[in-house]
Amino acid sequence: MLKKYWSHILNIVFFVLVDVFIGICLMGIKNEAAMNGVPTIILPIMILIEFILAIGVFGEIIYGIVKAIQDKDLNNKALHIILIYFLNVFYIPCFLLKHVYEDKKVLVKNIVYLIIVGALYITLWVLALSVSTLTA
Repeated sequence: MLKKYWSHILNIVFFVLVDVFIGICLMGIKNEAAMNGVPTIILPIMILIEFILAIGVFGEIIYGIVKAIQDKDLNNKALHIILIYFLNVFYIPCFLLKHVYEDKKVLVKNIVYLIIVGALYITLWVLALSVSTLTA
């Protein structure tokens, strides 16, 4: 199971941690007193974890491109490679589940994944815009 869903897990954890990190920064900007209870070691650890996850996403991009090139039955390889490169966290798990692992319930699983990641992505943008308006 972990082999089939590793890219889903990687991307969801990445978005959750980015959202939490920006939320902590937003909390610190709004109310410095609220940050007094947060240990100072948490932020560097979160940055390190995000860095490791970002390297994982780059590895995922390379893995997806290699799998697209190796698939002899895949039509429009160039289109899949472009989608993997530009829409990586959204497209790679869907691509791998459909074309590499050939899951039978791929449509339902991909829709659920895209809803989860889409919600996390929108949350990320809302938090980022909140931080930018407070610091401007």
